[in-house]
Amino acid sequence: MKSAFRFKIILLLIVLSGGILTSSCIEERNHKITFSSTIYIDTLPFVSEPTSNLISLEAIVQREPYKLTFDTGAPTTLINSNIPSKKILEDTVHFHNILFQPLPSFQVMVDTLQLGRMKVINMDSYLQRELNFDGILGQDIIDKFVWKIDLIHRKAYVAEDISRFPVKGNGLPFTRKGEHIFITCEFEGVSLDLIVDTGYGGFISIDKKSVDWESIMDKEPIFWEGVSTRQVGNPFASSAYSSHVDSTYYYTGNLKFGNFELQDEIIELRNFPLNIIGMDFFRRFDHFILDYPNQRIYFGEEQKKSLNFLIYSLMRLNSKGVTFIPSRSKAQIGRITMWAKNEGINYLDTVLSIDGISVIDRDSSFYQDKSKFNTETNVYEYNPSKFMRLWNDFHFVSDTSVIELKRGDSSQTLTLSRRFLFREMPDSILDYYVELSLPLPNIDRIKTESDTYYFKFNTDELLPPGLRRK
Repeated sequence: MKSAFRFKIILLLIVLSGGILTSSCIEERNHKITFSSTIYIDTLPFVSEPTSNLISLEAIVQREPYKLTFDTGAPTTLINSNIPSKKILEDTVHFHNILFQPLPSFQVMVDTLQLGRMKVINMDSYLQRELNFDGILGQDIIDKFVWKIDLIHRKAYVAEDISRFPVKGNGLPFTRKGEHIFITCEFEGVSLDLIVDTGYGGFISIDKKSVDWESIMDKEPIFWEGVSTRQVGNPFASSAYSSHVDSTYYYTGNLKFGNFELQDEIIELRNFPLNIIGMDFFRRFDHFILDYPNQRIYFGEEQKKSLNFLIYSLMRLNSKGVTFIPSRSKAQIGRITMWAKNEGINYLDTVLSIDGISVIDRDSSFYQDKSKFNTETNVYEYNPSKFMRLWNDFHFVSDTSVIELKRGDSSQTLTLSRRFLFREMPDSILDYYVELSLPLPNIDRIKTESDTYYFKFNTDELLPPGLRRK
């Protein structure tokens, strides 16, 4: 989610360290990028937690480590104000987030930014501002190289030449248009150009106005309206940001990319002038390779669908018509379907109770989630708050719930039943990403040869009765 640092919906970070590259020096403007003189591939382990679905790599500046999100959708590298730098100009430089809101920053120089054995020296085009994270590694650095992103072993490998990596086939071509790179897919017989954006955690988001959807759809998309999900966890910490309402449509279908096809995927349609493909797409493969010099993408072995796919299936396609906004102090209706709207429900209605349990005027422990991944024992510890248990039961577990809503001086009690509009659930999920608040008691943690883990579980572990296999 950005434009010239476009904002992203949920940012989860990762690290760059380890490995080695070829002996060469790439010059651009007043800076250069140097490598080891003997080794051809640099190995950069991820540093993200298991709850991160993005790629963050470790950067060293003045001997201090920082986590930068590997972001093919960002034209320029953006760093937090705590990273040591020198101002190039006193005047502010504006970039735009995903909503095209201008946000101020400063153009700065960093003496040396080190990624593994790679050194970026005297680059004077960084943008810097106060952020909620360390920064974004943009195309001004990453587009010089070939990157292999191994999602199972959680490592990035960097080289100057595609010959350093064994690949199958000819890959999928991408093109440059302005500040972004694009790949082409076919959806319902229509060709679409999609921005490749590894800083976007979702699967595919398409501008609803980009094609004549009514002429190609064989079924009605599922309509949702309410508080926008586009700036959840706003990384740019914009003081000018305020909640707004938008509408989103969901459609299921098959997608073709060159010679391969992904079936029964969830397509998000927005009233927003960008078509984006993100990390949940790349999680369909054990690895992918971005060959910037030759403008091609190569994909590894196809995997099962992701946890994110299952969550969207239950919250958007097989839902009770509303979703809650999780909070540490109260619950509100966040987004609604048309049929929920016809029941008199509106977004930002306050939820008084869920299945007879009050969710207002409770102490902070009622909302405090204590689930965590214990890094010392490598054990997943599931311990959500009482509110999160109700939230999960409503969205994922039960087929029918009773909620009480407050509107003005009156209240309304409603019984909501799940509508099953999409039943093509995979038999199991395989993912390196785990949402620690979900009720997943039987996760199979699989250790890799590089001492990382990925996770597998049967979908019946997280399906309401109406969707479970008989």
